Amino acid sequence: MNNIVLITGATGFIGRQVANEVSKLGYQVRVVCRPSSNLSVLNDAVIEKVVLTEDLFSEDSCWWHLALEGVYAVIHLAWYVEPKLYIDSPKNISCLKGTLALAEACSASNITQFIGAGTCLEYERSDLPLGIDSPLIATNAYTAAKISCYWNLKYLFSNTSISFSWCRFFYLYGEGEDRRRLVPYVHDQLLAENKVFVANPDLIRDFLDVKLAGKLVAKVLSNNKSGAVNICSGVAESVREIVEKIAKSYGRYDLLTFGERNANVNEPPVVLGICNI
Repeated sequence: MNNIVLITGATGFIGRQVANEVSKLGYQVRVVCRPSSNLSVLNDAVIEKVVLTEDLFSEDSCWWHLALEGVYAVIHLAWYVEPKLYIDSPKNISCLKGTLALAEACSASNITQFIGAGTCLEYERSDLPLGIDSPLIATNAYTAAKISCYWNLKYLFSNTSISFSWCRFFYLYGEGEDRRRLVPYVHDQLLAENKVFVANPDLIRDFLDVKLAGKLVAKVLSNNKSGAVNICSGVAESVREIVEKIAKSYGRYDLLTFGERNANVNEPPVVLGICNI
């Protein structure tokens, strides 16, 4: 059996973990990335080939057809996710169009599986745990593009023999995370012995170590699990609890400052998933 898995976003926060985990299962990884990408983060991955492009979302289906030659499965993780900018960015449309060009090439190729990357933000707000059948709602450019991508890919691949999976990632943290996000911010402040200010500490979230997320995506691949998949812990934890856990490891609770929850904040009070893998 051909064991080559093409991964986009392989050097990113999630992608590096996925590349390493699928390699442990005996697959070879074909990486699609920019020339400037840091391939050293993939030291534990078995790389079959590196395909370079300045912008994979600008490539057409003909380009992808060549890149897909000899590929068994595709794990498409790349997307525009610049913190604080991605939510309402017009680049979401470019990502959607580029993903559909990739999918079109896949549908005309001999691949067996296509795994796409979604988000828990696709779900309509609810205080109840979110299962894969929970209602979806577009509230910004990012979620509109992701939901549209999910439905387009679902229907496109339903007319082929390709198994389609859509992994909705919840609140990941860990190795390779952008330093502007919550967990790295807290670590960096405590290491520098600076005050840590956390607004809205009582928000409930489903946090998951990105290493475990990588293992779950690899499991989706190896089990050939189709349909929507929640990549989550299924454990409710407040922002306050996770910050206090970090502070405990430094013995510096005194540096924590928690703000009052802003009733107007554009954040759901609870985001908790039901893991289905």
